[in-house]
Amino acid sequence: MFDFPEQPSALHLYLINKSEELQNIALLLGGRPWLGRVQRFMNRARNEASPSVRTLSELRQIGDLLRLEHVHDFERPEAAYFAELDLEAPYIYDICFLVEETDALVAELTGPAGTEEVL
Repeated sequence: MFDFPEQPSALHLYLINKSEELQNIALLLGGRPWLGRVQRFMNRARNEASPSVRTLSELRQIGDLLRLEHVHDFERPEAAYFAELDLEAPYIYDICFLVEETDALVAELTGPAGTEEVL
């Protein structure tokens, strides 16, 4: 599925295990623009031996989407996608688990306090 330049990093392993789920949830929460953005992120991350600052920044922004950081800003399309969610649906739990895994990955990759230093 993925060809990595070297030994897979924590980000590579995350993408191996969560790529389909991440794409599905990005489409659900942000529509086609976010799906495309996540796919570009995955393609870039797949080719990096270790995550670049740009890749980490994009991962954080994906985390913001997953945490519903922009649903109260009615100027953003994420608010409209959120309004369409069924909060009783099983995918809500999937979103919550993916948020936890993504936040843990960001913490692992950036070190203490989310600094830009790549470990």
